[in-house]
Amino acid sequence: RDITEKIVTPAGVYDARTKDGRDKSCRFQVYHLSNGDVVIYAQDVTGERLVEGPFKTIIDQAPISMAIVSMDGTIEYTNKRALATFGYSPQDIPSMEKWWFLAYPDRKYREEVIATWTGLVDKAVAGNHEIEGREYRVTCKDGSVKTMLIFGVPVAGKVFVMFQDVTLRMEAQETFRNLAEQSPNMIFINQSGRIVFANMKCEATMGYTRAELYSPGFNFMDLVAPECHALTAKSFKSHMAGREVPSYEYTILTKKRRRIQAVISTRLIMYRGKSAILGIITDVSALKKAQVGLKAAAGQLREQKRALEEKNAALKEVLAQIEAEKLGIRQQVSENARRLLMPIVEGMRRKASPADRRQFDLLAQNIEELTSRFGVSLGGSPSALSSRETEVCAMIRSGMTSKEIADSLKVSLRTVDTFRNRIRKKLGVANKDINLYTHLKSLA
Repeated sequence: RDITEKIVTPAGVYDARTKDGRDKSCRFQVYHLSNGDVVIYAQDVTGERLVEGPFKTIIDQAPISMAIVSMDGTIEYTNKRALATFGYSPQDIPSMEKWWFLAYPDRKYREEVIATWTGLVDKAVAGNHEIEGREYRVTCKDGSVKTMLIFGVPVAGKVFVMFQDVTLRMEAQETFRNLAEQSPNMIFINQSGRIVFANMKCEATMGYTRAELYSPGFNFMDLVAPECHALTAKSFKSHMAGREVPSYEYTILTKKRRRIQAVISTRLIMYRGKSAILGIITDVSALKKAQVGLKAAAGQLREQKRALEEKNAALKEVLAQIEAEKLGIRQQVSENARRLLMPIVEGMRRKASPADRRQFDLLAQNIEELTSRFGVSLGGSPSALSSRETEVCAMIRSGMTSKEIADSLKVSLRTVDTFRNRIRKKLGVANKDINLYTHLKSLA
């Protein structure tokens, strides 16, 4: 009913005992109504008294959200950080029952959280140890949802509950999961010797389902070839001691015991609030196979190179023999010409008139030139000289002028000039400032 007038007796805090024998501290306040009725208001302040004085200041200023809950489910105290985190006031959450409905509006999820938390509290009280931390999705007063790591400690019939906001960390883990699922490499997380995360590539490559890999009884060393057990155990031990380990090669075994050559890179990380090992495995079997193929190909190339060098050496010997034989033939031809032809030419020269002796001299010179290096050089030119052009070359080289050549061959000077131009072109000295006589001399 409406209170039009009241006289308030100063409040006082007194110790009281409940029907079941539990001690509580209560704040009593008496209201005297104008009609003569008396209203007594009693407020349980047991939690407040637990955090009175310096202790209260410490908890209120703590960087973590905290609450004190009685064993009957009454929320007796909530610090400033908790109120700021969730946006609720103490009047919004007078009991745990009210808290469950506010923080977990989804009925199915609320029942799951209540069962889990109640079981953890009972276990902690019975064993006199702290309540195991778990992550829960908590709905704030403004409707936003935060992921909180919630744990607690039973003290003197109360439960000191602590909340740590891990929303950003969970978002980062979700981003990591999305990236890991898209990775072409196998990615896993090993925590305390158990695989707690494996991406799809692990399932596809290794042949195990994630449920099998996450099973408490699964031994991750079953994935490692026996000859690599010592190396893997050493790496794991170093990580457990807080040391980083360089990447290394090893052999892993699929569920069907197929061997895969791989390189593993591992790093120490924090996962769900605890130390863990992040591993990235790269299948290098194809690379190893390619390396073996390249090595074999390199060996074949070395053999082919050796065989080619041997053939080149043999070819050089053959060419040397051919050159020697050519030289021998040239010498033989020259010797035969000197012994067989030159005496005949000399005999005819002696019988010839003085005017014709010049022709016999030229004939003797041409025979000598054609069997010498000069003749071979002319015969080996890019465009072979005709017999007449070779004859003109011999006359030029002997020092005869164009008029003398014309008179000897009984042709015009213009014809001799044509011969000269053809010879220069075939010898590769056309349109060059090179004396034809000098050039022909250099061929000897």
